[in-house]
Amino acid sequence: MLVKVKGDLVSISLEDLINFYPWFKNIVEELKKLEVNVEPFKAKGLAEVEIDCNRAVFEIEHITPPPEEEWKPYYRLEIKVNNVAKIRVLNVDEAQVRLWWNNVELATINLSSKTIESLTDPSWDLRLSKGEIRFRDLRRIVKIVSYLRGKGFTLSKYAAETLAKIHEKMGAKSFEIRLKLTIIDQEKVPSYNELLKHISNILVDKGLAVEETRGTRLIEMFEKPLP
Repeated sequence: MLVKVKGDLVSISLEDLINFYPWFKNIVEELKKLEVNVEPFKAKGLAEVEIDCNRAVFEIEHITPPPEEEWKPYYRLEIKVNNVAKIRVLNVDEAQVRLWWNNVELATINLSSKTIESLTDPSWDLRLSKGEIRFRDLRRIVKIVSYLRGKGFTLSKYAAETLAKIHEKMGAKSFEIRLKLTIIDQEKVPSYNELLKHISNILVDKGLAVEETRGTRLIEMFEKPLP
């Protein structure tokens, strides 16, 4: 039986990702020279599955919404692939990978948007306080960010703020400035997160990392910064 499935590609291999993002192959090879491991993290797309129905065992589950939710119930069909099915990835719409070095997760990057989504945060990661993450690990993160930036990757707002914290941990000097922005073309005004992302990437090119210091309401992250 041959079926096509669309959605999360949980067990996609790095080789499959490179087939759809061939430019990433050289980056993987360069990262390996730095002893950095690349691991597929999340992927969405279309795959073709050939199933041996004579040996396959299916599990079916009826998913119903909680009383407070309005989405429609649906059925989920599961099969243990192993030796009873062959999977061929037909298309990848979105993909993220994790970068590891010395058993420390350095970063998560999005191949589809060429964005560095997150970095190991020295303020939150408990391994740093236990001595499991050392300054050499932080220096490695900075080196990887610099390399990926040179390959056209941009920083997410969260990654840019984490980069600032990492540099502070490494003894970098910091200073604060306040900006007042006036809207002159409302149609061009980005969302709050997009605005900070653009500003962060411009300043990183000038040797500065940005960390937001004021509190932000959750709703502001998704709204345009209008009065």
